[in-house]
Amino acid sequence: MADVSFHTSLSKEEALAKIKDSTEGESLPFVSKARHPRSRFRFVSNIHKNKFRLWPVPYSSRYKRKWCLSYLRGVVVADEHGANVRGAFSVHPFARMMSFLPLAIVIPTVIWGKLTVPVIAFLLIPTTVFVAVQWVLAFKWRSICSADDSEIVQFLINLLPRSTR
Repeated sequence: MADVSFHTSLSKEEALAKIKDSTEGESLPFVSKARHPRSRFRFVSNIHKNKFRLWPVPYSSRYKRKWCLSYLRGVVVADEHGANVRGAFSVHPFARMMSFLPLAIVIPTVIWGKLTVPVIAFLLIPTTVFVAVQWVLAFKWRSICSADDSEIVQFLINLLPRSTR
């Protein structure tokens, strides 16, 4: 965990409480009832003991949905002068699962359908392109999702007083 690291003068409990009060809670792991822009919060969080997960509120319209949704997996550790906040970014699990979506179409067709050369070409070419694009997004997400990452970091820095990065 080294992507984000800064110090705040708040105690560990105060910092976690401030994150919780300023974000929407997850209804299920990685699932939010909130939708942007209707939500009063900009971020969704899950806090367990001294660990937290923080990600942007999903968009309600398809136009604004992003291919790559990253989240910050972090920890708040107390020290003698406040607390240290450390975390690392990762791709949202639902974004990773999207690379397997074509299999939901291809496998039943292969199992129950009549395979001819045009059918195989029709299934194979778009599926290969889709999977390739998804894998590039999943594995090269650092450069693609950097805007979301900096938005999350800026939110934390503004939220936790007298913090330095």
